[in-house]
Amino acid sequence: MNLLTEKPMPLSAAEQHRKARAERKQARCDEVLRLRGQGVPIQAIARQLRMHRRLVRQYIRIRSVPQRTPSVRRVCELDAYKCYLAQRWTEGCHNAAQLWREIRKQGFSGDSTGVRQWIGEHYRADRKRAQGKPVPRTLTPPPRLTTWLLLKGPQSDNARWRQQIHLFRQQVPEIDLVFRLAEEFTTLLS
Repeated sequence: MNLLTEKPMPLSAAEQHRKARAERKQARCDEVLRLRGQGVPIQAIARQLRMHRRLVRQYIRIRSVPQRTPSVRRVCELDAYKCYLAQRWTEGCHNAAQLWREIRKQGFSGDSTGVRQWIGEHYRADRKRAQGKPVPRTLTPPPRLTTWLLLKGPQSDNARWRQQIHLFRQQVPEIDLVFRLAEEFTTLLS
C-alpha cells in the first residue's frame, strides 16, 4: 500500500478530548500574550481570564503552553509473573489467592493485592470481550412519573406516554402485574 494514499487513523475519544483541551489551553495562552502585548498588567489578565497569576507569568515567560512529559510506568515485581498468571488464567484458575500462593512459591515477595488487581483488570477485559457490543439500557422513569403513567393508563391521549408505558411494562414484569391489577381495580370501582 502506498503510505500517501492511506487515510489517517481516526482519533479515539480520549485523544480527541486531549486535542481539544490542548487547543483550548493554547487559545488561553494566546489571549494572555495578546493582552500582555497591549500592556495589561499580569494581575488584571489573571482576573479577566480567571487564571492564577503564576500561570499567566508562566505563559508570558515561555510564550507557549508548557508541554506535559509523559509519565513513566514503574517496574512492578508482578511483571515477571504476568506470563505465568495469564497461562494459569487461560487454564481456568481464576482464584487470586491460589495464583498468589503459586507465584509466591516461585519467589514473588509481594502481597495478594497486586494479583487481585491484575485479575480484576484481566477479568474485566475477558468479560467485555464476551459481551461484545454493549446493549443500550433504557432508562426507567422516576417513581412519581411511573405512578402517574400507571394511573393515567392506556386512556392517555399522548402517544409518547402510551409507548413509554408499553416499554416500561415489558421491561419490568412486576410493573406489568401492578398495572393489570390497577386496571382491574379501576373497573371494579366504575
